[in-house]
Amino acid sequence: MRHLALILTCLLLASTAQAATKFKTKYSSIERVPGEYTNTIKDGEMKAVIDLSEQEMCITRTDKRSFCWTISSGKKGFETPTGSYRPTRIYERYFSKTYDDAPMHYAVFFHGGYAIHQSVGGPGGVAASHGCIRLTPLQAYRFYNMVRAYGPKRTKIVVQQ
Repeated sequence: MRHLALILTCLLLASTAQAATKFKTKYSSIERVPGEYTNTIKDGEMKAVIDLSEQEMCITRTDKRSFCWTISSGKKGFETPTGSYRPTRIYERYFSKTYDDAPMHYAVFFHGGYAIHQSVGGPGGVAASHGCIRLTPLQAYRFYNMVRAYGPKRTKIVVQQ
């Protein structure tokens, strides 16, 4: 019986370790330097185009495949500003100073207090935020790390209707 329990424990630990590595990206090992960006991708640019009418963010990287994610943007009265931006600051862990310390983890700020960040409930594909762009936790993690890898000078964020 002890032997069987030991085998089951080993199998459980192995599957947990495998599941944990499933969500890592090639950007997860970037060394964090407070207040500075760490460029690890030497060439190319990244562009995130946010389509408010479609509630979608599509990312293209030079010589890389593109992909699109469903988002939630600003609701009526709290519209997300349109325009072309560069990241101004990024935070792995951040809490809103305006909205009761609401979690805004993996936040990439692009215009004043507006950011692209994680939403615990995930985006619903409808305008529901106070102006920020909400992503699922995994998507926000990936986007945050891509911005760190390319750096703000080679990352463009375009918000359009």
